[in-house]
Amino acid sequence: MPLNSTQEIMIIHPVNRLKEKVGSEKNIDIYIDPKNIKAANETLQKTSALKEKEIDHIIINLFSLWDKLKNNNKNRNHCSTLFYIYLNRLDDLSLLFSMAIIRKFTQSLKEFLEDYDLDKNAHRIIIQAHLDVINLSHESKIQDINSRDAKELQTILGVAMKKNR
Repeated sequence: MPLNSTQEIMIIHPVNRLKEKVGSEKNIDIYIDPKNIKAANETLQKTSALKEKEIDHIIINLFSLWDKLKNNNKNRNHCSTLFYIYLNRLDDLSLLFSMAIIRKFTQSLKEFLEDYDLDKNAHRIIIQAHLDVINLSHESKIQDINSRDAKELQTILGVAMKKNR
């Protein structure tokens, strides 16, 4: 129903309970139990210590699954699902541990996999190039996305993608 000039407009400002809980609303003190902070830090330290082994494990599995996928394995659907799971796990870890270059490559591969054809050799080359630069980034411990080595890997991947699209 349209408003006429005699009706008042009432503006409702809803209370954001989430902001209250995290302490972003004005005049709200927030307390985080030091035990919880200590437990969170211990969890992060344990995870950080296992990071290298976990990433090695993921990359080994990605390469193994990729070999099965490109060789027309009977379980292509199952292998493809596992490949995505490992790729997403690597993406998550790269975000958690600020490995920007690996994250960039995993996201690029995930985007490419949205529309690919395993029967096309050019697409196989692009996927292989992604896996190779991810592996090289990890083995070389490249963290800074703006480093000379990172830029070189990005260039290599870019050339592979441009030549094989």
